[in-house]
Amino acid sequence: MSRPLRIEYPGALYHVVSHGNGRLWLFEDTGDYSMLLEILAEYLNKYRVLIHNFVIMRNHFHLVAETELPNLGLFMNQRLRGYAMYLISVHTPRKQVEIGDLFKMKKFAVAQRLHRFKQGQLREKKIQKVVRSLARNLLGRRYV
Repeated sequence: MSRPLRIEYPGALYHVVSHGNGRLWLFEDTGDYSMLLEILAEYLNKYRVLIHNFVIMRNHFHLVAETELPNLGLFMNQRLRGYAMYLISVHTPRKQVEIGDLFKMKKFAVAQRLHRFKQGQLREKKIQKVVRSLARNLLGRRYV
């Protein structure tokens, strides 16, 4: 069965989660965390994405992202591909390379249609609501 079609539109706010396939650790040392952030920064301007909050853990990460254009899937694809290529080039000599996907199916959840809200308090409250939801989720699962 195929996955449901991902809904994308301008001015959307997403809570994005991406896991390592088979509980694979995506980050082994601080250099890996830094590289993910460098790759992320490289594509933010190109795809006109704004990151409001993020959490990086050993085997997955969360982003609260706002898109100016309907291109979240393309942004994530490019970013994850760049990070996968980095991991293969850096960690291949130390570990045996397994064939297959590095990342599990990515999950995208549309939180709010921000384009309906002009710049101001109501718009900011919607963004804060999603960020707080992420924090509560992580605290509730005792990740933090």
